[in-house]
Amino acid sequence: THLTTYDLLVGRPVGLLASMQTGDPGIKRASIERAHVELTTPTGDVVRTPMRWTDKGWRHEFEPTEPGRHTARVTVLGRRDDGASLVRTTQHVLQILPDQLALGNEARIEPDTPGVWRVSIPLARADRDAPVIVSAEIWATPRDGDARCVCWLSRMASPSEPDATLFLDERWLARAGEFDQLELRNVRVQCCDSAIPLDRAPRMQIAGDDRIAIARRAPESITRDMLIGRPRAELVLPNRASDASRQARAFAGHNLMLVHGYCSSLVWPSGDFSGSVEVFADPSQNRSHDEFANLLLAFGNNSKSFGIVAHSQGGAAALHLWTYYFSGLDWAEGPRLIQSVGTPYQGTPLAGNLAILGDIFGTGCGANFDLSTDGAAMWLAGIPTASRAAVSYWTTSADGAACNFFSGLFLSDPEDGVVEVSRGQLAGANNMGNLEGWCHSTSMSDPPHYTDPSRNAEMNAEAAR
Repeated sequence: THLTTYDLLVGRPVGLLASMQTGDPGIKRASIERAHVELTTPTGDVVRTPMRWTDKGWRHEFEPTEPGRHTARVTVLGRRDDGASLVRTTQHVLQILPDQLALGNEARIEPDTPGVWRVSIPLARADRDAPVIVSAEIWATPRDGDARCVCWLSRMASPSEPDATLFLDERWLARAGEFDQLELRNVRVQCCDSAIPLDRAPRMQIAGDDRIAIARRAPESITRDMLIGRPRAELVLPNRASDASRQARAFAGHNLMLVHGYCSSLVWPSGDFSGSVEVFADPSQNRSHDEFANLLLAFGNNSKSFGIVAHSQGGAAALHLWTYYFSGLDWAEGPRLIQSVGTPYQGTPLAGNLAILGDIFGTGCGANFDLSTDGAAMWLAGIPTASRAAVSYWTTSADGAACNFFSGLFLSDPEDGVVEVSRGQLAGANNMGNLEGWCHSTSMSDPPHYTDPSRNAEMNAEAAR
């Protein structure tokens, strides 16, 4: 089953489509005869509704009336071509947000710092107390041809900003050559915690582009400065730390940060890592990627610079930190900036299954939307290739029996008991391979992969600090 929209807002229609495929070579065909949806609202009400057949498949649509976490469980009854009947279920965790933000009609561009332009995108209706992710494509119409895309910009905008602001390095414009006008396309504003789109616009005019005159030569290569809209020497930490912590940071070292994952604690064997090491600990918690990243940001204020070795969700949180915030990661030097093992970059079907999560992690940390397949898809859509290139990642899988019998019923082989190898892939990053004979955590058929002394020694030696 899949969602027909990611506009998960109160009052907006949300659709579910169900289809069936067979992965058994002995079964040529399997079809759905009946299907229904059980929708559980944040207040615990359960509504069961039959799905209807349409020209696009079995479908159900509903309009959420309250914000919060909804669960949609789809059950289908079908038949194989050999006459045997079957029952299958899937489950979606849906984070529904209030519909309280809207984009304005026209953006503005004006000088910011030398070589950098400020693009202000108006928020016509914005009742918010948290940052939002704003993204847009810059398009230029040249004097001798059709419009073409100059670059894609994205940034975390704070609640104190009346407009959502992007920073455009003018070297992108130099690469575009002479042009008559600029335009924004595919503008979107997303929730920082869930990446759910709050509003979007296919096109937006830019006022003030007649003030731009580009005389400089196009750069020979794309630099980190161009990608972040700021020279590296001007990078500063967000004003979240106290003066005391900023002062302490100036005298700290160049460290390797060891990070655990969802609903976890101290997982990395300290004896496998040497040099300056800091161990992050937020035991038995359920965090969004953004909440997790900000905890890493605050913890990293104790270091001049740091690289990260992360397990499970910790890898996604580290990538989120590198993409949207300035931290000690921006000052680290060494071959591998972020290294991760067993991170579900594309989510896991277990993220909304409380019974399985409790069985694996031994505590009731709850469902996590960012770790669901839907939530991960929305989050990944905002992570640029340049950020992904900083990640080196490993996946693992069982050698023989499933890592966990019950989770194995919900996952496709190969998998590590929590993460399917296929969903542990991060396009644009450095795939270090899949190793068999290792599972995701303790009490599984094979040892937990974070205890592999050989890989830990390699990560320690290659880590940026």
